[in-house]
Order: sequence, then structure tokens, then C-alpha cells
Amino acid sequence: MEKVPKEEIDTFAIYLPHHAVVRDNETTKVRIVLDASCKGSNNTSLNNLLYVGPKLQQDLRNLIMRWRMREICYTSDIKKMYRMVLVKKEDADCQRILWRKHFTDEVEDYRMLRVTFGTASAPYLAIKALKQLSQDENDTFPIGAEILKEDFYVDDCLSGDHTLEGAIKGSLQLRQLLEKGGFVLQKWASNSKEFLEKIPRSLRSSSVEKGITSESTIKTLGLTWNMTTDSFRYHTKLPLKPTCITKRTILADVQSLFDPLGWISPAIIMAKMLIQNIWKQRLDWDEIVEQKEEEEWLKLRESFGNMNKIQINRWIYTNQDTSKITLHGYCDASNKGYCAVVYYRVETHTIKTGIIASRTKLAPLKPISLPRLELSGAVLLSKLLKQVRDAMRLKESQTFAWTDSTIVLSWLMGDPNRWQIFVSNRVVEILENVSITQWFHVKSKENPADIGSRGMNLNNLINNKLWWEGLEWLKHKNIIYSKPNIPTTDLEMKKVKVNAQLEKNIPMLISEEFDTLQELLKTIIYSLRFLNSKKSPENINKEITTDEVENALTKCIRIAQDQEFSKEIEALQKQRNVARESSLRNLNPYLDEKRLIRVGGRLRNANLSHDQKHPIILDTSDTELEILTPGHFLIGETPVSIPNPNLQDVSLSKLSRWQHVQRLVGNFWHKWQNEYLTRLQTRSKWVKTQKEYEIGDIVLLKEDQMPPGKWARYFNEFVNVH
Repeated sequence: MEKVPKEEIDTFAIYLPHHAVVRDNETTKVRIVLDASCKGSNNTSLNNLLYVGPKLQQDLRNLIMRWRMREICYTSDIKKMYRMVLVKKEDADCQRILWRKHFTDEVEDYRMLRVTFGTASAPYLAIKALKQLSQDENDTFPIGAEILKEDFYVDDCLSGDHTLEGAIKGSLQLRQLLEKGGFVLQKWASNSKEFLEKIPRSLRSSSVEKGITSESTIKTLGLTWNMTTDSFRYHTKLPLKPTCITKRTILADVQSLFDPLGWISPAIIMAKMLIQNIWKQRLDWDEIVEQKEEEEWLKLRESFGNMNKIQINRWIYTNQDTSKITLHGYCDASNKGYCAVVYYRVETHTIKTGIIASRTKLAPLKPISLPRLELSGAVLLSKLLKQVRDAMRLKESQTFAWTDSTIVLSWLMGDPNRWQIFVSNRVVEILENVSITQWFHVKSKENPADIGSRGMNLNNLINNKLWWEGLEWLKHKNIIYSKPNIPTTDLEMKKVKVNAQLEKNIPMLISEEFDTLQELLKTIIYSLRFLNSKKSPENINKEITTDEVENALTKCIRIAQDQEFSKEIEALQKQRNVARESSLRNLNPYLDEKRLIRVGGRLRNANLSHDQKHPIILDTSDTELEILTPGHFLIGETPVSIPNPNLQDVSLSKLSRWQHVQRLVGNFWHKWQNEYLTRLQTRSKWVKTQKEYEIGDIVLLKEDQMPPGKWARYFNEFVNVH
């Protein structure tokens, strides 16, 4: 702080009101706090103009969980950290105050040159200075820089090491690094007497000076740490019992309970349940609650006075080999709330277990089903497990999640897209944090999360071994991670609305799926056998019969015709002629008894087989015809033996006599089928029904020996019709 020169007093400036905070039990007895939120004549305060900055400090719970992994631990804090950070000179006039050393002196103008309590940007600027210092000095003090970056919460340090030598080395580098930035670490405390001997007496905690006894405690970030037993304890002083119990007084008492890791969450959730019930009654803040709620609250409030009886070991028996650590999380739900709790299991010469953290939430005021609440508990557990796993730098394979709900396990094992949106979104979130391979089933009576979901009075919770240490079988050498047969469930399955339409034209790209017609027919035959297996299961493995081959071929042809000649089939089924623009018009087509289109033609009286007189019609562009081989056309029917090779393009000089004869036969059949026979089947006239001749009709007789212009003389009238 410096006095403002007279010539600068009238320049732009912001004057801040200030007051003193007196703390008898701290090394800094008086702390000056500036009220930067006080608005001036323009109705704007300094904090309205300042950016708060991004959050730089890490989660308090992560810091405590990591601190519990070090056998040798120590704590300290930075002396007047904010006052060690300078602000820009041009910004100092925004922190002016009025001050006088004695009440008889005149009031003078001063400006604060350093970061000040009460300004919105103060936490960010101070923490940013520490982060920058750790980066600048990382090469010189690598261990100290790591501690400064990972083990600080604002100005408080919670660090340690697995060995005494490592702890001493780390603390020395940390002190030297901070001195480079003008910071001083004070109030050192440790669970190791040998460690404290390396710290100057002037920098040790005042409680350490009294000696490490059973009553010597250091309050760490709202928790009480007993250095003698190296354990955590609660130290909560509730205000005096109010004369009137209202919603406001109950909420104020509950908010004063500081439990960052949720170790007493079953007791606190009971108080939250009470507040929720009072909220449903729609009472005003200062309206006296009913007698039933008052008695229930006073009973809970009295039990909170026994919080100092709770003792939790700080060290969780870990060392540098973290592969011996596993995390076991449990979740459960009731109609009132849901809970997630995580335990450590450490294998050394013995197996140690204990609570790490828990979280509870009230069930929403709008009732939802119990399976959905169980799923919400699983979401809460997945988040908590991921947080603990990341804080302790463990692998996912060292994480195990347990639930007593088989419905939740069934949801997790199924495809998330099958479920309703509520379930689907939560299943995806759960599996992102904890994979399905790490989820297991636990019996309801063995689930410690049941305590947190229903709540428990603190007096009963203090001695509840299941809550503090977890299941007894966690201490067994070998744990069987077996999954029972989880039944599938249709609960919360998504309802899919389908608009079904019968599609007659089923595309069958045979040429893309099968190499030969025989392969296609065989596939169809076995498919039909499978569809009819319920009626005749004994026919599945029998040899293929000729009737089955003929039936399969008929189905293939029918599908091909339905694709290309759907309009013609519709007309023929209605006993009508095909349309004039149809390509089948001249073939006089008809439908046979198998609903196949055949050529009508003019060969019905010929001495030929039925298939030769009335061949089946297929479109020439049909992809199904690509599978047909030249052999089908050489012999004019379905080949039952290997066809002779096509010799039409082979030079005559290279053919044997027999091959020459075969070539002549091939040429004959080719010309006969493709040039002559097809012409006989085509009708160039009489493609539609004609009127029958009747008596009295006038006709023109054609005379082949006369030109058409002379036919008129041959008009005649029908006298009789035979």
C-alpha cells in the first residue's frame, strides 16, 4: 500500500470501503477485507467490472483422497498469499482506500498495490501466480513444482510421500521454489516427528510447538486431523438451540455440517428428508414447523453433537505399488433417496478395507419408479467411481461396481437404443464411466449403500461396521467375481411405431449372390424346409427331390415376372387382354395354373412338348437371366448333364468329324429356335377379340390374280353361316 501523491488524487480512481476481520486463533490476527461489491453513485461496483476468471483450483475431495495414499504426510499454508501478488501499477488506483493511523489524524488517500481480499478476481490472480511459478521453476525444482501443481488447494498444501526421505526432499524443494516467487510456507505439521525436525521452529504450526499429544489437532480444510493417531475427526459446533424451530433454522443448521467426502451422508440425508417433508407442507421460512417434525429434528440435532466420536484413518495402507489397490463401489435406492459409496481394498501382508467417499441424493418430489431410482443410483456411482479412480491414478481394471438391482444390470447389458430416453441416456453415461465388464450383482442385505439410501441416525451410524469398512468378504484373499444369469427385461423398452406395407416386387439380384442356378435353387429349397420345419422337422436333412427343385424354380420365375410384368399379370388375372403398348401383346400371353406367364401363340396343335409350345416368358433385361449358361439354350431345357461345348466359332480345319457333326447340329438348333420357332409363336394380327360373322354381313373377297383396285366387284352378302 502506498500513499497517493497530491497531484494524482483527482485522477480516475475507485474508492473501496473496508473492514477488519479479527481471528484470535490464527497467526494473522487481523485480516483487512475490502468490499469491492459496494456500488457507487453510478450503481456499479468494481466487482461488476472485473472478470472472475476460470476455475484453477482442483476439487477438494480429490486432494484429500490423494493425500490419504501417502504414508508420510505434511500440511502447510502460504503466508499472506494474496498480499504476495502484485497488480499492475495502472490498476492500483482501482483499489484506493481512505485511511488514517490515528483517529486524531486527517484522512488520507492510499492505493493497494497487491491482490486484495474482496475483489472478484483475487482468487484467480493468486492461484495463477502459483501455477506460473511452478512452470517457470519446473526444471530447477521438478519435485517441488509437481507438489505446487497437484497438492495445493488455494494456499493450503496437503502433500507427503511413501518414504521419509522423499517427503523431506519434496518439502525442501517446495520451500525453495516458493521463495523464488516471494512466498513463505508456514504452519508446517506432519505425522512424522523426524520430518518436523527438518523444519525451522518459526515455521511450524503453533499446535506442534505444544507437542504431539492425543489432544493435539490441526484443522485441515474443515476437517480435524489428529496427528498422533493420524486420523480424521469431525469438529462441528452447532449454534445454540433456537427458541422457535422453523424451516430457516433447520436449513441453516444442516448447511453448517461440512462433510466433503460424504462419510456421514446417511445421517445428513435424514435431515434433508425432513426438510423435503417440510417443503411439501408449503410453510413460510419463519413459520414454526409442526410438532412431529420438530421432535424429529431435535433428535437428529442432538445426535450431531456426537460427531467428534467418529475417527477415520487418514492413511489407507498404500505404497508405491498401486497394483495392489482395488476400488469397490455400491449403489442402492429407496423411495426416499439413492446412494453411492466407494471402498478401498489394499493387499499387503494383510487385507485392509475402508470407506473412501459416498454421495447421496433425495428422490425427486415427482414420484418415479423404483427401477429408475436404482438406475439414478448407478449413474451416481459411476461418476463417483470415475472421480476416485482419476484422483488416485488407478486403472479401470482396478474398479468394481456392485448393484442389487437385476433390472439395472439387464439395462446395462442391453443395447441402449432399445430403451426409453430416460433409461437410454443414463445407460450411455454409466458405461462411459464404468464399462459393463466391471459391473456385478450383490445381495440386497449385503449392500452398504442401502444405509445411505434410507438414512441412519448418527448414533447408530458411528458403530456400523458395514458402513465404515464395507463387506466382510472384501477382506478374503480371493474374491469370486461371478455374474449370475441376469434375466432380460422388457421394462422401459422403446415402443417403435412401424408403418408396414406389403411389397410385391422383392428384388432378388441372383447374379450378385449366386454363381450358378443350382446354388440358388438349393438355397431356396433349404430355406423353404426351414420355414416348414415346425410342420415336418424330419424333412430338413433329407435329400433334395425333383418336386422341390421344380417348386424352387417356379418361385424364382414368378418373382422375376412380378418385377417386370406386374401390369400384364394384373390384366390377365382379371381375364382381360394386356395393354396395347405392352411388349407381350403379340405373344398372346396367358397365366398357367402356377401363375406363370406363358406364350399363347399358334403352336397349340403342334406335336411338341408343353414347354416348347408355350414357353415361359422372361424379360431380356432381367438380371436373373445372367446366371443362365449357354447350355440352357443349346439343349433348350434345364441341363441335367454337362452340355457339349459351343463349337460354332471354331475353324472347320481344327474339328474332328464328330465335332463337325456337332457343330452342324448346334447351328441348326440355334437358327430353328431363334429365327423360325419364335416367328411361329408371334401373332401379327388377331391380337384382340373379333366379331363373329353373321348372316347379312357384307364382305370383300380377295382375289390373288387381280389388283386390289378391282376387288370391289366381288362384294358379297352372307346367306348362311356354318
